[in-house]
Order: sequence, then C-alpha cells, then structure tokens
Amino acid sequence: MNIIRKTKQLKRLAELLEKENTGNSFAFAKKVGVSRTHLFELLEDLKGMEIHVKFDRKKGSFLYTGSKRLLVKNPIQIIEDSELKKLNNS
Repeated sequence: MNIIRKTKQLKRLAELLEKENTGNSFAFAKKVGVSRTHLFELLEDLKGMEIHVKFDRKKGSFLYTGSKRLLVKNPIQIIEDSELKKLNNS
C-alpha cells in the first residue's frame, strides 16, 4: 500500500536526520529506501512545511537547520469497527 510505504520512508528520514547519521545524498537515499531524486523531493516537501534541512560537509550528514522537526509517530492504525465506535464514544 502506497501510504504505508511513504509513511515508513518519512519516519526513517526523520530518524536519520535526528541522529545526524544520513551520510551523503546517495547513502541517505539508500537508507530511506528511495531514489536520490525522490529523496530531494521529500526534502522539498519538508521545506514547504518550513522544516529546513541542509548538508553539512564537516559532519558528512544532512542536518536540521531551523527550529522545526519532523515527527512521524504511529500515524496509521487498522482497527475493527467496534474499536472505532469505542474510541468515538470516549
């Protein structure tokens, strides 16, 4: 399923950025499981959300440069109708 794959990619991207352990763009793309072109598209999407990222040559990693971070945390759950009703009644 496309949305689950994309969510996993964004979660991995955010984890690597937080750890400052991305490597160069080729390594980063491989770690995330996307092409280098798609990696830059994801980074552009972050920029559109005012999450700024740049490559730091000294550290050899992409880093957050602003005050905003991406947090992907259990965004998708598949539940039974009965569980949904319980959640809605709470």
